[in-house]
Amino acid sequence: MPDRRVQRTRSMLQEALIDLILEKGYEGITIKEIAEHANVNHATFYLHYKNKEHILEITLRETYEDLVETLSSDPRCCIDSKQAMIQIFHHVAAHAPIYRIMLCVNGGVSSAIAQTRKYIASLVQMQLLALAPHQVGGIPYDVIARHSAGALLAVISWWLEEETPFPPAVMGEMTCRLSSPSILIGLALDFQASNFSSVNESSIMLVERREDPTRA
Repeated sequence: MPDRRVQRTRSMLQEALIDLILEKGYEGITIKEIAEHANVNHATFYLHYKNKEHILEITLRETYEDLVETLSSDPRCCIDSKQAMIQIFHHVAAHAPIYRIMLCVNGGVSSAIAQTRKYIASLVQMQLLALAPHQVGGIPYDVIARHSAGALLAVISWWLEEETPFPPAVMGEMTCRLSSPSILIGLALDFQASNFSSVNESSIMLVERREDPTRA
């Protein structure tokens, strides 16, 4: 593990990269500018990164890995859609400049977006499997999961572009309420909009009603 001085230098260089991309775009910056913005020698940059493509790749990968770690450390996120959404929005808020680069800057980093979308889709698919391990109809789980992930990233983009007008917890709950009906429709379940606050709670109730026609 790098010592604290190395970690501090890398953090300074990554922060400089993010600032400059948001200021003038990725294509318009040079390694010399990154080093000057971070207040380190030009040669110091090459002690840590090969080129500006490498530092961008590492910066985005570390953010993605931190998101995975955040969600993985909370077992509720695998079964509770609302909890997962709230955690995601808190993570976006904590790393807003990086997510702005991914989602809002023209010519965003498509590989990082694709990787994040794929991970969120896998999380949604786990929640679907926890809800109904054996799909009995409706739309395939992987299609539902990709649709949900794409919609979530679109909402996150809007939230960042509008300078986060609502707190992360509120955004997580609203996004969950918006996604729940489409997920239930995809599972071929009947629902009433007033009967749920999160996918796992409402859907389990609906599955139970569907399997037991004697229930009111």
